Amino acid sequence: MRRISLHPRLLAAAELLGKQRVIADIGCDHGRLSCALLQRGACDRCIAADVSAPSLEKAKRLSGFVGVADRIDLRCGDGLSVLQCGEADAVAMLGMGGTLMARLLDACEQPLMGARLLVLQPMRAEEDIRRYLYEHGYRIRDDRVVRDAGRLYQVFSVLPPCAGERDDWPVGFPAGCFQVGYRAFARREALLPLLVKRNLEQCLLRLQTARGTNGEARLAQRAADMQTILEQWRDGSCC
Repeated sequence: MRRISLHPRLLAAAELLGKQRVIADIGCDHGRLSCALLQRGACDRCIAADVSAPSLEKAKRLSGFVGVADRIDLRCGDGLSVLQCGEADAVAMLGMGGTLMARLLDACEQPLMGARLLVLQPMRAEEDIRRYLYEHGYRIRDDRVVRDAGRLYQVFSVLPPCAGERDDWPVGFPAGCFQVGYRAFARREALLPLLVKRNLEQCLLRLQTARGTNGEARLAQRAADMQTILEQWRDGSCC
C-alpha cells in the first residue's frame, strides 16, 4: 500500500487537527490530506468535500489506490453546506482564499456546523478570515508559520464561539492588525518575523505606486503595523 507523504503546510494542518472521530476536509481538492489522515489513524472517517466533481473523482481514485475508500465519504457541494449539524468533530479548510473562507463560515446554520475544531490555511486574504474570526467570537487555539517550497504559509486552529469568552489582545501587538496572527506573536512563533518582514517589503513596494490613491493610507497603516511587530519582537515585548 502506498504511504502518502505530506508537504509541510499539510503536515502542520494534520498535526493541528489531532486525533478525531470524524474530520471534514472542506475543499479537499484531490483528497491528499483526507487520505493521509485516514492512513495515519487521525480519524475513523473522513468527509471529503469539494465543489469540483473532477477533483472528487481524483480523490476517489486516490482513496482506492491507498486503501482507504471504505472510510472516506466523498461529497460535492459548497463549503460546510455538505455537513449535517454535529456530523463532524473537526473541520479543515485549506488552500482557499480568506475571503471565501469567511463567506463559507458565515453561511453555516450554526458555528462550524457543530464541530469542535477548525483548522485553516488561507492562500491569500489572511486578513479577511482573521478579522471575521475575531469579530464573531472565534478563538485561536494554535497559530503556526510554515515554510513550504520557499513560501511561508499561515496555518492555525480555531475554537468555535463560546458565550462570555473572547481572545485577549497581546500586549505590544498593533490594535486591529489581522495580516498575521496575534497568537503566533504572543507565542513567539519562530518564522513570524520573516513573514512580517516579507509583508513589510510588499507594502513598501506597493506604496511606491500608490501615492495619491485611495489605497495609500491603508498600505501605510499596514507597513506601520509590520514595523511595530518587528520592534516589539526585538524588544521582547510579546506576552
